[in-house]
Amino acid sequence: MVCRDVDSALIETRTPLSPPIEAHVSQCRRCQTFVRALGESYPEEHPSASVLVDIERRIAIDLRPVLPLNPAHLVATLAGISVFAVSVSAWRLGALGLSAIGLVQGVVVLGVLGASAVFLADSLVRQMAPGSRHRVQPELLPGLLILLFTVMVAFLFQFRGERHFWQSGWACFQVGALIGLVTLAPFWLVMRRGAILSPPAAGAAVGLLAGLVGAAVLEIRCPNLDAWHVLVSHFGVAAVGALVGLLAASTLSIARSARGLA
Repeated sequence: MVCRDVDSALIETRTPLSPPIEAHVSQCRRCQTFVRALGESYPEEHPSASVLVDIERRIAIDLRPVLPLNPAHLVATLAGISVFAVSVSAWRLGALGLSAIGLVQGVVVLGVLGASAVFLADSLVRQMAPGSRHRVQPELLPGLLILLFTVMVAFLFQFRGERHFWQSGWACFQVGALIGLVTLAPFWLVMRRGAILSPPAAGAAVGLLAGLVGAAVLEIRCPNLDAWHVLVSHFGVAAVGALVGLLAASTLSIARSARGLA
């Protein structure tokens, strides 16, 4: 019997001590000290009444009454903002794209865009309420949707190429990016009502949602059906929106953490 065996036995069983352990402890000063340490009890210290009052005051100073979140209402609000922005923008900019695109292409593209927007809105609302269950992990959803858009464009449109690809593409991208940027403001007003635990994931999702609004307007407005143009200049707005939202939210999160540690 060595001290290591006694340590293991005392930690695992505490009491009662077996005869070999008792024999070793009776002759080992080091193990006697260990046994006494395990048996000592320490009085609990309670804070004074003044300290408790001060703690309560500090906790309550920033508390404000809040209303419970209504997920269905919030999803409908985000979807409504998207539909309103697309409708007003299409009314102002025209709908030449709908005239050029085929019925099947138009139904599929706008259907996928609408379903993706609702799915993103639902994911964002779930992120606003800590502890909510997610249908798809928020960190993966933007990437999966961008992959879906890429596959959809590859199947529905032809890769032809054009002489003034970058000029026409940049013109479309600017319009879509501006619409997405304007749409971010009402989205942010809705999002600030919740408690976002992962700002980068939420930033990427809300940036993608705003980008989808811009992409939908471009699909309605732009008659250019070249797959490269649609993929880069239309759905590129959504991809860039997701990236910008991710970087902006990550930067703000890091800055807040740095201020908290300072």
